[in-house]
Amino acid sequence: MMDDKIQELFPNGTLKKEKQPNALNIPINNQYYVIDEKELTNREKWLLNMNNEWYHYLLGQGSMVHKGKKRQIIQFTTTYTTEELLWMETLESFFEGVIDIYKENNYGLVVCSAYNEGLEVEELLLALDEDFGTQTRVYIGEYLEVDDNFKNQFLEEHQLFTSSKRRVSSFMTEYIQFALRNSNQNSPFITKLKHYIKNTKDMESMVNTLWLHKGNISASANALYIHRNTLLYKLDKIKEESGINLKDFDHLILCYYIL
Repeated sequence: MMDDKIQELFPNGTLKKEKQPNALNIPINNQYYVIDEKELTNREKWLLNMNNEWYHYLLGQGSMVHKGKKRQIIQFTTTYTTEELLWMETLESFFEGVIDIYKENNYGLVVCSAYNEGLEVEELLLALDEDFGTQTRVYIGEYLEVDDNFKNQFLEEHQLFTSSKRRVSSFMTEYIQFALRNSNQNSPFITKLKHYIKNTKDMESMVNTLWLHKGNISASANALYIHRNTLLYKLDKIKEESGINLKDFDHLILCYYIL
């Protein structure tokens, strides 16, 4: 079994009931096989991460991890490179709050504890592909609380990523076209987004007003009878809480579409 092989190859590890700091914690039989990071090369860390908890949770049958914490899953595909480890380290440097990275064959995941936008990623990917001779696509996932719906939301995002042709894509850029093609009315993310809009004070009126005024902040503030800075403050608060940026037209059109 894989678990036995890991213990055979890394005999200095120990079984613990809880995760340990400054160590690689590999889930084995409801415990953690703990290996001191100082004893591992970067290559060994990367190979062992193929057995990590996020892989088992999102792509297998593993249990939920980091329940109650907010996490962002960034997906990527790329072509072959002889400098795979250096390529992975370079990609990881593009994002804030990286807590895990996994790759198998041409597909992989980056798990982040902070919210990353896709604004600068496309330019960075161009440089990455030029340096390594690769062709890479990235999906910038939503920043969501890990709960009972998290895996279903990830699988939905995975489907969107698979159907996208963009170099950099996200839920907001892909969902409407996907929904029109597939008549999808059972999206777990859309259900959560609708609930958030309906239960956030003034958000529905802000969405409708911004749409009516084509995203113009000053005109929308006048129509809502509030100061421009007040509207900007409310929009920034919504973005901080949910990752929804109503100043971005892709986000605005999706919110308007589902009302």
